[in-house]
Amino acid sequence: YDVTVSNDTWDYTNENYVGNVSNFKIIDSTGTTKASQAFHSDFGGSDTLTFTAVEGLSYYVQVTGISYDDAQYEISFDIA
Repeated sequence: YDVTVSNDTWDYTNENYVGNVSNFKIIDSTGTTKASQAFHSDFGGSDTLTFTAVEGLSYYVQVTGISYDDAQYEISFDIA
């Protein structure tokens, strides 16, 4: 799968959108990190992780922002 996290602002009526995503990772249902990515793009950019899923496990995306402000983000996935 390809998992993309976008740092685009989608709610301009909400004033707390000035922060940025600092990193994100894919975690499986056993708690194992399958892939991780420091966010390289500036405001309005996106980064993608590719990972192989194992049948029978669930997967989660953990997004971490900067410590001093809120951020808006979007997560999408595609079958690679």
